[in-house]
Amino acid sequence: MTTEQLRALIESDPEALELAQAGNDSGCAERLSEIAPKVIGPDKFIHGMDLVSAFADPAVGAEAWAKLKAAAPSNAVVALAVEYMGPSSVRGLNIADQRSLAMCDQLRQLGVWNQAQCDGVKALGMVAQTITADQVSEAMAPDRAMFRDEGDADSPWFVPVEGGGE
Repeated sequence: MTTEQLRALIESDPEALELAQAGNDSGCAERLSEIAPKVIGPDKFIHGMDLVSAFADPAVGAEAWAKLKAAAPSNAVVALAVEYMGPSSVRGLNIADQRSLAMCDQLRQLGVWNQAQCDGVKALGMVAQTITADQVSEAMAPDRAMFRDEGDADSPWFVPVEGGGE
């Protein structure tokens, strides 16, 4: 996440903004880690049974796997995915890969999967972002430096500097 994106995320959430304005960068980082959009994680290879366990209701996952297998004969890409995810496959399909995630959307567009099935499978390849206090400090630095230089103690961005002679 870029500094600008992080700043926008801070400003979009009242709790995160309040923490940042108070200079509580650690608290703000914790909050941002909770609300930040998930990102593609490290390689994660899945098999057909992983689809079953991807949903709160295993029947939804079983249906997704059955629909995928049924679509395989008419679509070479789907057939390859089923081959990689099948019980005899050692490796599995890397769901934490942009191409695999795009295939989920294609399966939804083709009517093989519904939106909930597509989202559930894509979630297997996503992980939460970890935002650090240092990242928050960097995102907030321009405002904090500006008000430190100007000494505007009435500003919500003002963070007193120890030994500042006040």
